[in-house]
Amino acid sequence: MTEEPETATAFHRRCYPLGGPDWLEKFQQEAQLLLDKAPGAMRNAKWSVIEQFDNAPAKTRTADGVEAGYVMTIHGGKVAVRPGVRPDDKAPVRITLDWTAACELAGLPSGPELRAATARHVKAGRIRSKGDLATAPISFPDLHDRMVSWTQRP
Repeated sequence: MTEEPETATAFHRRCYPLGGPDWLEKFQQEAQLLLDKAPGAMRNAKWSVIEQFDNAPAKTRTADGVEAGYVMTIHGGKVAVRPGVRPDDKAPVRITLDWTAACELAGLPSGPELRAATARHVKAGRIRSKGDLATAPISFPDLHDRMVSWTQRP
């Protein structure tokens, strides 16, 4: 992946397909930037999250038996993001989104529209979650907002 100049705007940045290898690399980089700014104790926390995309296109899966999505691990001041969700993956936070819901939400910055769309998808059963993102050593709303302009709309 080629890094964009710091002065790039949303209109000049290269956008990456949601959940693809370049998107996951950028996601990891942005999460690391947030972790680097976190208070000392938070930077050294051990934490993980699984985000799985149900009904995702076949091209988003990495192998048979591996679902589309990612596992993010934060440990020892480092963020690691691994593509794919295996049946035996475990984390204190797990979010499962229908692909169409994930694609819609990925394009919405934090605010009333994102909250309304999220509530609509939860009510329809297209988003299920276990655990609390507020336990993360980084702000997931901030990470989400950092990724909106990097995410290519399907």
